[in-house]
Amino acid sequence: MFFYLFVATMAFLSFAWWQQDDFYIHLQYAKHLLNDREWSFNQGAQAYGTTSPLWVLLVALGGVTGLKLEFVAKALSIGFAVMTVVLAARHLSLFKYKSFGVLCIVALMANHWFRLAAGSGMEATLAAFLALYIGLQILVTPSPSGWLVIRFGALTGLLMLTRPEMFLLPCFFLVARQVQWRVIPAYLLGLVIILAPWFGFAWYTFGTCVPNTVIIKSIMVASNAPLLHAGFVSALRLMAFYGASNMVELVGIIMLIWIFLTRTGGRVDSVPSENELDRRRWRKVPLPVWGLLLIIPLVYFINQIRGGECITYRYGAPALPIQIFLGWLGLEAVYDRMKSQSVRKVLIVGLASMMLISNVTLSALHVPSLKRSVRYLECVLVDYGRWLKINTVSDEVVACYDVGAIAFYSDRPVLDLIGLNSLEVIRFATGHSQDIVKSAAIREFRPKYLVTRFPISPDIYTPFLPRYETVLTRSVPAYRFELSSIFDPPASCDVNLLRLHWPNSR
Repeated sequence: MFFYLFVATMAFLSFAWWQQDDFYIHLQYAKHLLNDREWSFNQGAQAYGTTSPLWVLLVALGGVTGLKLEFVAKALSIGFAVMTVVLAARHLSLFKYKSFGVLCIVALMANHWFRLAAGSGMEATLAAFLALYIGLQILVTPSPSGWLVIRFGALTGLLMLTRPEMFLLPCFFLVARQVQWRVIPAYLLGLVIILAPWFGFAWYTFGTCVPNTVIIKSIMVASNAPLLHAGFVSALRLMAFYGASNMVELVGIIMLIWIFLTRTGGRVDSVPSENELDRRRWRKVPLPVWGLLLIIPLVYFINQIRGGECITYRYGAPALPIQIFLGWLGLEAVYDRMKSQSVRKVLIVGLASMMLISNVTLSALHVPSLKRSVRYLECVLVDYGRWLKINTVSDEVVACYDVGAIAFYSDRPVLDLIGLNSLEVIRFATGHSQDIVKSAAIREFRPKYLVTRFPISPDIYTPFLPRYETVLTRSVPAYRFELSSIFDPPASCDVNLLRLHWPNSR
């Protein structure tokens, strides 16, 4: 086990340098929870701008030790990724062939998206650990009872407080054929034990149990594309995301689905022994495990159809470990049906090679864009935040779109022009997700400073901005990852910090 710990730690440290602005949003909430005993993004203004309250609590708890919150969040993120590998390694007995179990562990450590999630310092690896833990426990005990059912309910609650997309998981559990009706109250009890305190706190503090993120996504204009076309594009995006790193496992998942639908076992030459029957339990994957596998892809498939966000490493990572584990179980089923030893050797070498080559290639292609993103974060957002802390008055408001690092380093009130952390901005939304100016909100709240990466021109700013001066300007490469940026030179992007001079203001 020590070997797995060491290798996994080295693998997940490979992206410890990676971070994005959302990382600092978590830190901002944790900082105020730790220092001010309040759930807020801006000091003194309670806000429900985080969709992962459990992660904020854990980071704040780690900050009690006196360690920097940045280090605590990174250590937790990498730590849960390592624990996910150890958890998978402790359940290798579910594999009939040890070689497939080992390849499953290697695939988990090599997976590009999961390594990226581990280095991000955000909640994705915690969600992945919880999802894998629940899934493996259900595979081992498909018909739970007693305290085990309460534990499943409690773990489901923790998973929902980490990634809100998992709110559908109880439905999969409650309608599963393996679940007897008499144990459902115990499952709901475990769920309520975890969720009730947070929902009670949220209702008392914010007046709602719905995160701001859900409100923002609900007002986005639906896609204008025909439903069939939007569904096709969404399916391609999901396939591109998972297929880039998990094509091998997806083949295994398809095999498992076939086994699940046909209810067939492995190759049978004689009457199976009791031990052999025990080894085949995994071949009838319980419905809750399918839920853990499919909920996130399904949610983002629907979200993309209606014009919302596409799936990214952070959103997709919670489903990756259970996908990898089930995928290699499915591949083992294919292997088990082959009689030729030479074909078996070719299959296992080919699978291992494809898994490693695809993830190494993906990392090589993605790293240049990740470095551009980090450069934007460090050279613009972090630097602007530090400049604001030194050169501005503590109550001067800064309006911006990427709010995390600026708020964390400046200690100044920030007007979130997207609305995630400034609920008062949402009422100015036009319904267009690409409304980049939010001119009505800027006129209404009159921030002292405005950070924008869009070019300053009379057509955009003159109609609604007062007299302003450009305090800082930084030119950085385009930082959003797109396939075209792999082959084309990245375009530069000017990010400006403007000081606004409103009439009748000091």
